[in-house]
Amino acid sequence: MRNFSAKSPTKKNAVNPLFVMVKDAKDYLEIAKALINKKTELDLEKTEMGIAKIQLQISEVELNLEKMRAVQSASLGDPKKGQSTGCET
Repeated sequence: MRNFSAKSPTKKNAVNPLFVMVKDAKDYLEIAKALINKKTELDLEKTEMGIAKIQLQISEVELNLEKMRAVQSASLGDPKKGQSTGCET
């Protein structure tokens, strides 16, 4: 009578490569996850740097606008303070 609890060499030889394939697939999946996470992290850093650059440009534009207003106020007089605008008759 045949012992059913013992695996035949043929089945064992067929199953082992499947285990190796599954293990390799899990390894590849973990590597892919790590790469995706790193790429996401780098993309986030790049986006944050872009935002910081835009914020700096906005600050520069606001500063230039304030400078232009100051020059205009100095040359024409500030209407808020009741100074002459140079347009009165």
